[in-house]
Amino acid sequence: MTARKRRGNALDSDGQFHGRMERVESLVRRGLEGEARSFPLPRRRRVQSARERGTVACCRPARSSSLGLCNWKCGPQTHAHTHTRPLPPTISPVTTPWTRAAETFRAELRAAVPAERLQALHTVQPWRHALTVLRQLVLLALAAWAILTHGDLWYAWIPASIVIGFVVFDFTVLVHEAVHEVIVSDRKSRLHTLLGHLYALPSGLSFSQFRRWHLDHHANLGTDDADPKRAYLSPKKVLRRVKLLYMTPALFPIYFRAARRAAAGYPPELKRKIAWERRAAILLHLAIPAVLWWQLGFEAALKLHLLPVFVVFPVAFTLNRLGQHYDIDPEDPAHWGTLMRPSPLLWDRIYLWSNYHIEHHYFPGVPMYHLPALHRELRGFFEKHGMRPRTYGGLLMDWLVRNRAPHTDWSAPKPERAA
Repeated sequence: MTARKRRGNALDSDGQFHGRMERVESLVRRGLEGEARSFPLPRRRRVQSARERGTVACCRPARSSSLGLCNWKCGPQTHAHTHTRPLPPTISPVTTPWTRAAETFRAELRAAVPAERLQALHTVQPWRHALTVLRQLVLLALAAWAILTHGDLWYAWIPASIVIGFVVFDFTVLVHEAVHEVIVSDRKSRLHTLLGHLYALPSGLSFSQFRRWHLDHHANLGTDDADPKRAYLSPKKVLRRVKLLYMTPALFPIYFRAARRAAAGYPPELKRKIAWERRAAILLHLAIPAVLWWQLGFEAALKLHLLPVFVVFPVAFTLNRLGQHYDIDPEDPAHWGTLMRPSPLLWDRIYLWSNYHIEHHYFPGVPMYHLPALHRELRGFFEKHGMRPRTYGGLLMDWLVRNRAPHTDWSAPKPERAA
């Protein structure tokens, strides 16, 4: 087959993918993930790496193994070779998408939550969303006031900068509500798109990119190549120094690189829209510190914008992400998310109920403020599946101290590295 024909076949496959993806996105937004299985997505062929096979194809001597590298250069032969020092563990591949795997326990979920109760939990209350946004804006204003009036007191401006950083992160949660169209009762209202764009700006996101990225994540949760979060954003090297980068300003190039790789197969029109939205977000985050510096001085710009966005935001992002899909049971599709212990006085308020992430995947049409009630309805289901509730402190201990790999069962004994 010629290279021209191979490229043509690849384009045809992408066309099928994008066409069916539009239907899947619509079903996922309405909470009908079960019906999405009628639209199986074409799977891109994935070549298993030599690391996953446990062998390396070798042919001739190369560099020293003092850094844990092979003593041989890879070639066309298939001579098995064992590393003199084991490389870090990698993420075990999973291939079944959520839209099919969820059918194995969908009947259990329906039995766990009565139909009338589930319908009530899907009720959208715009006034509650508006009050949540108002509370966030008040927190932002109070923190800014504290910095401007007591900026010389470290015990005033440091907590205020932390509050601003978490408020900026929480705009991503509000974007998430816009993606699932649970802000106003009319799911087809253009207000979802308008507010989605407004909420995306403070956190530097492109709403169009985040919507496509997130709905792909919902449809393909459980796969190691089609879920963009797992395929492009999760660290592939289980090293503490790599994990810590996600809690620093390095998060931004890491995320934008992941978003660019995920967007490689998007339609050209969507790519252009994402590019314009990203330019607007970047321009905003260049203009804000510039104006603050010009009007109030560098110290004010540092405390009001630079530290909250580039220091606090990455920590808030990484901690929240640990409670999503890192401690899971790959053998049980019902446990492909991390179950978090309810924290109504702290984390529920800090993260706007996004800590109930596995509950959200079960019923994505439930607004954020109903997720604690949904969690209470599902307690029997969680117990039946042996799911242990986690805390952010415990997750941090497993992630950084015990150096657990993402998307694995952290309750299981840690596998030993091969010699």
